[in-house]
Amino acid sequence: MTQEEVVCELLNKIEAIENEMVLLRDDRKAVLEEYKEKLDMKAFRAAMQIHKIRRKTDNDYVVDEMLVVMNGDETNG
Repeated sequence: MTQEEVVCELLNKIEAIENEMVLLRDDRKAVLEEYKEKLDMKAFRAAMQIHKIRRKTDNDYVVDEMLVVMNGDETNG
Protein backbone atom coordinates (compact mmCIF):
# COMPACT_ATOMS: atom_id res chain seq x y z
CA MET A 1 0.00 0.00 0.00
CA THR A 2 1.15 3.51 -0.67
CA GLN A 3 1.31 6.07 2.09
CA GLU A 4 -1.67 7.85 0.53
CA GLU A 5 -3.72 4.64 0.65
CA VAL A 6 -2.75 4.04 4.28
CA VAL A 7 -3.72 7.61 5.22
CA CYS A 8 -7.07 7.25 3.44
CA GLU A 9 -7.72 3.89 5.11
CA LEU A 10 -6.94 5.30 8.55
CA LEU A 11 -9.06 8.38 7.90
CA ASN A 12 -12.02 6.23 6.87
CA LYS A 13 -11.72 4.07 9.97
CA ILE A 14 -11.45 7.09 12.30
CA GLU A 15 -14.43 8.78 10.64
CA ALA A 16 -16.49 5.58 10.98
CA ILE A 17 -15.65 5.39 14.69
CA GLU A 18 -16.50 9.06 15.19
CA ASN A 19 -19.85 8.55 13.46
CA GLU A 20 -20.59 5.60 15.74
CA MET A 21 -19.69 7.74 18.75
CA VAL A 22 -22.20 10.37 17.63
CA LEU A 23 -24.88 7.68 17.31
CA LEU A 24 -24.05 6.30 20.75
CA ARG A 25 -24.23 9.78 22.31
CA ASP A 26 -27.63 10.27 20.68
CA ASP A 27 -28.79 6.89 22.01
CA ARG A 28 -27.54 7.77 25.50
CA LYS A 29 -29.36 11.10 25.37
CA ALA A 30 -32.58 9.37 24.28
CA VAL A 31 -32.35 6.83 27.11
CA LEU A 32 -31.74 9.55 29.70
CA GLU A 33 -34.66 11.54 28.29
CA GLU A 34 -36.87 8.45 28.61
CA TYR A 35 -36.12 8.21 32.34
CA LYS A 36 -36.17 11.89 33.28
CA GLU A 37 -39.80 11.67 34.46
CA LYS A 38 -39.10 8.51 36.46
CA LEU A 39 -35.92 9.51 38.30
CA ASP A 40 -34.20 12.56 39.72
CA MET A 41 -31.63 12.80 36.95
CA LYS A 42 -29.30 15.12 38.88
CA ALA A 43 -29.10 12.52 41.66
CA PHE A 44 -28.71 9.73 39.11
CA ARG A 45 -25.79 11.47 37.40
CA ALA A 46 -24.09 12.02 40.77
CA ALA A 47 -24.65 8.36 41.69
CA MET A 48 -23.27 7.32 38.31
CA GLN A 49 -20.10 9.35 38.92
CA ILE A 50 -19.66 7.71 42.32
CA HIS A 51 -20.24 4.30 40.75
CA LYS A 52 -17.56 4.94 38.11
CA ILE A 53 -15.09 6.13 40.75
CA ARG A 54 -15.71 3.07 42.93
CA ARG A 55 -15.08 0.76 39.98
CA LYS A 56 -11.62 2.33 39.69
CA THR A 57 -10.69 1.79 43.35
CA ASP A 58 -9.62 -1.42 45.02
CA ASN A 59 -11.18 -0.64 48.40
CA ASP A 60 -14.76 0.68 48.63
CA TYR A 61 -14.48 0.82 52.42
CA VAL A 62 -11.73 3.44 52.26
CA VAL A 63 -13.79 5.54 49.83
CA ASP A 64 -16.81 5.28 52.15
CA GLU A 65 -14.73 6.31 55.16
CA MET A 66 -13.39 9.34 53.29
CA LEU A 67 -16.91 10.34 52.25
CA VAL A 68 -18.07 10.11 55.86
CA VAL A 69 -15.32 12.52 56.90
CA MET A 70 -16.00 14.86 53.98
CA ASN A 71 -19.72 14.95 54.76
CA GLY A 72 -19.04 15.84 58.39
CA ASP A 73 -20.68 12.64 59.59
CA GLU A 74 -17.63 11.72 61.66
CA THR A 75 -18.58 11.91 65.37
CA ASN A 76 -15.09 11.23 66.71
CA GLY A 77 -13.54 14.52 65.62
